[in-house]
Amino acid sequence: YIRRQIQQAKNNPSLEYSVKTKTLCLWSQSQNTWIPNDLLLDSTINVDLDKIAEEYPDVYGIMGVDLSAVSDLTAVSLMLPIEGKFIFKTWYFLPESCLQNNVNAEQYAYWNRMGMLHITQGNVVDYDAVVNQILRVNDKVMISAIAYDSWNATQFILNCQEHGLPMQEFPQSLASFNRPTKEFERLIKMGRVTIDNNEITRWCFANCALKIDHNDNCKVVKGGDHSLKIDGTIAMLECLGNYLSTPQYTNEITTLRK
Repeated sequence: YIRRQIQQAKNNPSLEYSVKTKTLCLWSQSQNTWIPNDLLLDSTINVDLDKIAEEYPDVYGIMGVDLSAVSDLTAVSLMLPIEGKFIFKTWYFLPESCLQNNVNAEQYAYWNRMGMLHITQGNVVDYDAVVNQILRVNDKVMISAIAYDSWNATQFILNCQEHGLPMQEFPQSLASFNRPTKEFERLIKMGRVTIDNNEITRWCFANCALKIDHNDNCKVVKGGDHSLKIDGTIAMLECLGNYLSTPQYTNEITTLRK
């Protein structure tokens, strides 16, 4: 039994803390283990959406959106399931005021110079810019669903619905994130995840910790103070969570658990 528990923890890092403390009776300083940076780097390439659309004209995508409440980082992620693999590309939006009046201003300014951020005018989230990016993606690949958190997103949802975009609410509960969090770990360890080369995405992953309940259900949360951002990771997990909830794809993912 103990050998099986240890092997499960090796295959699924979200179980490491639980196995150490409950099975092996070991003191553990933190339960914040998740995706190591070297694994992210091994899965990173420059994702060219135009080339993918040309090579796979019938490809469809699922998008996830993590809107900032008022004025900070917003992430829009696209997931393309192609030939048993999952390709992620994420775009980041930031009000121009955050380049000065924000605890992360120096990092944001650097990422802006590197072309990794979409800066919008003003000091609040520009939902039109986010919607326009989604429409540009939809012109290249068919978007079958856009997963979103309904909190504080009424106007954004209305804007998307006016364009006929397929909106699907994704609750931010532990129950909703448990399965995509664990499956993402498994898929990336199997080499079935490709992530677009964006330093902000790796920063978001580095800021992630796991909130785990007594039944080993888990959800990604911030691993430090409020200034840390995990928006890109959340948007990616929303994509995968929506995919997993679609009945015709359930069997393919479930086989990974054997």
